[in-house]
Amino acid sequence: MKRNTLIISILFAVLITSGFSYSQILNPSFENWNLGEPVDWATANVPTLITPVIQTPSAYDGSSAVQLEIKSYLGYPYAAYIQAQDTQTLLSGHPVSTRYSKMSGYFRLSLEGTAQFEITIIMLDETGWSIGAADSILTNSSIGWTRIEVPIEYFEEKDPSSMFIQFSLYNRAENDSNAVGSKVIIDNLTTTEATSVENIEKNVLTYSLEQNYPNPFNPSTTIKYSIPNVGTGHPANVGQVTPFVRLVVYDILGREVATLVNEEKSAGVYSVQFYAKDLPSGVYIYKLDAGNFADIKKMIIIE
Repeated sequence: MKRNTLIISILFAVLITSGFSYSQILNPSFENWNLGEPVDWATANVPTLITPVIQTPSAYDGSSAVQLEIKSYLGYPYAAYIQAQDTQTLLSGHPVSTRYSKMSGYFRLSLEGTAQFEITIIMLDETGWSIGAADSILTNSSIGWTRIEVPIEYFEEKDPSSMFIQFSLYNRAENDSNAVGSKVIIDNLTTTEATSVENIEKNVLTYSLEQNYPNPFNPSTTIKYSIPNVGTGHPANVGQVTPFVRLVVYDILGREVATLVNEEKSAGVYSVQFYAKDLPSGVYIYKLDAGNFADIKKMIIIE
């Protein structure tokens, strides 16, 4: 199965996703199985015909893990995949209520021919609209247990309602029979919560705008800024209970290209991700206006 077929299945699954509120990946260590299927995960298995996804006792932690294998079916390599699915609602994706910054896990990977292993994550809001995503492709084998971290990039400042996850093992070339026998074992998935506000009110003593990191970057970077507690008596905060904050990105000609923050903010340290996928490479300026405070810094987008 080629990658475009897998993408179609991902998009279809995303379209039917609905928003409920849980707080973590369901069955993250693949300990729970029912009728040969991992609970809360949909697979590429076709009962009585082909089972590229199986339970294995070769686990990183616990008693079992999930194994994907490219198998031969009617003379063609048959791709293996698993997708997050809520067993109770039968909807694709795991309902969440937390803005995760990354997903981590452990895997063992043995690739043959032109096979590759892909991890796809899509974060959706309550309407089913994509607000963040991640994609990682591995083309080299890793026989021993290896930890992987997949950072999630957000396009909007919203909290997600569901988290779509797909692990895919497939061949890059058309009908590459040499890919048959490729295997990956996956176990012990975890998520890390994105921190947007830290040390509110007590420890923030001054306004600040930090240099973005990484810099230069492509396609995303993080900008941090702080708003002080009104009790500090900072002159820029006089008369401001919750100052109105604007964080705007401009090109080198001074044209506004993105508004990252445009609202009142209470005291705290904030982190904003700037996603510049559609912008040309070059020097850009970002400016923070908060109360009577203003600061600007430069950043560089590279190809």
